[in-house]
This record gives sequence, C-alpha cells and structure tokens, in this order.
Amino acid sequence: MASSWPQRRAQGDLESHPNEYPERENALKLRWIASLIESFVYIHSCKVFVDDVALRNILVLNEELKAADFGQSILLPRDADMGSITENDLNAKIEILHLGWVIYSIAAWQVHKYYFCSAENPELCWPASFPDVEGVLCGSIIAKCWQGKYSSMDQLKDEAHLLLAGY
Repeated sequence: MASSWPQRRAQGDLESHPNEYPERENALKLRWIASLIESFVYIHSCKVFVDDVALRNILVLNEELKAADFGQSILLPRDADMGSITENDLNAKIEILHLGWVIYSIAAWQVHKYYFCSAENPELCWPASFPDVEGVLCGSIIAKCWQGKYSSMDQLKDEAHLLLAGY
C-alpha cells in the first residue's frame, strides 16, 4: 500500500554537504541564504538567541534548509530589544557574525567554521581578518555580517531583500 505522505529526502547537515554533494547552482544558494535569513529573523522575533549558529546545526531536507539544535538557546524576556540586549556574552551581532560564516560557506561551497564564544577566543575578540569576499556570491552581506554592521536580523533581512532582488 502506497503512503499518502510525501517522500522526504534527508541530506544531512550543511557541514557535510559541500564535501558530499556537487556545488549547487547560484539560484539554489540564494534561495537557501534567503530562507536562512528569514528563519533567523523569525527566531529573533520570538526573543530567542540560538547561541550555536553553525553549519552542523543546519539540516538539508528536500533541498531546503532547516535550523536545528536549540539546546543552548536563550529565551529572552518578551520586551527584550534584540538589537541591544546581551545575555551570557551573546548578542544579535554575534549571532549575525555566525550566520555570516554559514552564508559564506554556502556561497563559497566550502566548510568554514568559526565560533565567537569558544576556548580559542577567551577574550571575546572580533576576528582580525576574514577571507576575501570580493566576487563571492552575497559578498557585501557577508562582509557586513562579519564586521558587525547589522545591529539586528531585521536589518540584515532588509538589505538582503534589496540585494537578492537584483539576482
């Protein structure tokens, strides 16, 4: 008897994806980037810091990305200003910095790992240098994520919509 449920095809996490699958076309990469930004805008609108924005926590299912692993997430007060609150050394700019690394990994189709709040960064210093994003898909957005130019996910989303409309 055939199932009436649609077939779902899990393709692992985004950390393993570039090594196991051929590079995706730019249209799909842009769709993934836009969907991730929308996902994190929604998560922040619910007053949640994910804390572990990383390739291993983005699942690929039917060629769509799904945020996963909220085990270290921080639920903030309902009246929290996501653009200015810091909780457990975490704020929106740091989450956006990490999302920038995820976006870069999608755009460059290479695994790049970085975690701001780690033993390798005990002083919580912003990185002194970054890979060159000249000519990289969404390079201007990635650079601004890394440089702390967005104070909120909404700012990132607004600029991404303008940029992605040109593709």
